[in-house]
Amino acid sequence: MSSETYIRMIRNQRNQRLANEAHEAWLHEQDIVDNLNQILAKIEGVTKALAQGVVVAANQQREGRADTRSFGELAAQASQVLSVDDIVAASKESGEMETASDDVALDFSGLFESSATQSQGSYLDRTLQRIVGLVAFTPEERSAQERLLERCRALQSSTLSEEDARAAVDTETEALCQRLGEGESEQRRGAYISYLAICKLSGIEPRQQSFEAMVDETERLKESYIAREAAKEALNAVGESLEELGLSNAGVVDFDDEEGYLIVDDADPTCALFLRENEEDGSLLFTTVSAEDPMRVGTGEKARIFKSANSLCDKKRQLLQEMLPSKGYDANVIYEYDPPALDTIQKMPAFSAYVEEHERQQREHQLEDQRQRGDEQAPRQMEL
Repeated sequence: MSSETYIRMIRNQRNQRLANEAHEAWLHEQDIVDNLNQILAKIEGVTKALAQGVVVAANQQREGRADTRSFGELAAQASQVLSVDDIVAASKESGEMETASDDVALDFSGLFESSATQSQGSYLDRTLQRIVGLVAFTPEERSAQERLLERCRALQSSTLSEEDARAAVDTETEALCQRLGEGESEQRRGAYISYLAICKLSGIEPRQQSFEAMVDETERLKESYIAREAAKEALNAVGESLEELGLSNAGVVDFDDEEGYLIVDDADPTCALFLRENEEDGSLLFTTVSAEDPMRVGTGEKARIFKSANSLCDKKRQLLQEMLPSKGYDANVIYEYDPPALDTIQKMPAFSAYVEEHERQQREHQLEDQRQRGDEQAPRQMEL
């Protein structure tokens, strides 16, 4: 084989390897995109489930089978009765769609028609329908809406003429409708449902706040929820890569009032990594820990700790800058201490217990090996 042919073959193999690596990276990226679509579909599914709950309650109300309640009350009630099973079912239904969008088109206009489009019913019936359809956010807005609803209900039970009833509440009704953006009610209703949905998924209680503040919080909560859900997949990728680096996950531990994972190198259990997830944005935080306080040991032990910490630091850098990107995850890495100094390596009681158990198991294995070797080398009695 000529050298030219050999070089060409090497180049071809290299090109094939690069092509395979590119294809693998593309597959990982597709997995990430699919995961993101599933997260968005889950948000959309819960939002639609809440909207459906409001529609059912509003129709019962219009048919006289339920008390007259505001849109905000109906939406809050729908959120309270939505169970985990409902969320799973709604997520599964939306997950079957090919794509998912950030915004869900919600239309409640048919349930809360304005007075301009109504031709039947008394003035008070139409007025109640308008007030019920308004969306109040702050405590003051909710109180004003409830007071006016109570006044209209009281007038319905009275013997006042329609003219007198109109004179009693018309000015207040128009002022409240203007204050609560009657012309933008559809936008406000959709925004409120989206807010309740992301609160439900995030496991937090909705707050009474202004419309503008609620819209901002909805976006913040949605970004945080997507980041946390996506981080779960990234954490799976981290777990796969740890094994390739010769590291292992020793389980969940508590450290400094935080729950996380203890990442160890059994070949050198002098130091370990404490891996935890930032609940705010789903990022992964690594802390180098030791079984002993690095500042309270002898010179030799300090050197061992420093060597082990730097070895873990190198593996962590390889994980974040090489292995995860090869799986389609672009890690934005920020090193607070790199390489770690002795005074930044923290003593972890949970790791101390792990090292003690690890050393005990090693001693037991050594004794077992010695016993087995002794049995094999012991003279055997000749059988006659």
